[in-house]
Amino acid sequence: MEHYSEDEYPVYAPVRHRKDGYVGWIYDTTTSKSFFTGNTDCSWQYRVWVGEEDIRIAPTEDLEINYDAPQLPLKIENPETATKGYRKETELHALGYHLTDTSHEERTNILNKVAVPYLGVYKVVKTIANLIYGRLKALRKNCNALYEWSKDLDMLLERYDYKSELFDLKIIQYLMNIKKKLAENKISMEIPADDLVNEYERRKLLNQ
Repeated sequence: MEHYSEDEYPVYAPVRHRKDGYVGWIYDTTTSKSFFTGNTDCSWQYRVWVGEEDIRIAPTEDLEINYDAPQLPLKIENPETATKGYRKETELHALGYHLTDTSHEERTNILNKVAVPYLGVYKVVKTIANLIYGRLKALRKNCNALYEWSKDLDMLLERYDYKSELFDLKIIQYLMNIKKKLAENKISMEIPADDLVNEYERRKLLNQ
């Protein structure tokens, strides 16, 4: 498992070159200095997939997240799990988000630098909320996963402000009900259920 700092980009991160203006997505890294561009005083640089047979090389400081992301040129579906009796792989999982062998910090990096630019914060939040909702019935078995998903969900709600227009009344109500269930089962939360209840009531008054 690769480890990234806040200034580094995970695989699939949609990026724009600050100087040359091209856009693409992080493919992997290279240590071949003969291909380096910009600041070459480093041990590796990113390989950025711009298109078919078009891969550019760039250091971290020459890249920035591209929030007008191009279409990810990968099939967002795992054929092994798309057969009868299995759910299709979520887009979030296909973009690298999962709990296995990842820390909250690593998942935060993937969510903010890959998932949100491609899918939008609403869809990312809804997907994680669905993961939580689907595991609530088997609480004892899924306690650790519920705790980790709850941490990731709260990070998104705080960073992108659940009180903003990014979130409508329907998703606030859904999140409120999930938070209540988590609270009933003593799952630790950064954003308590009462905060979502208050926001839901505020939205209802505004819609009257």
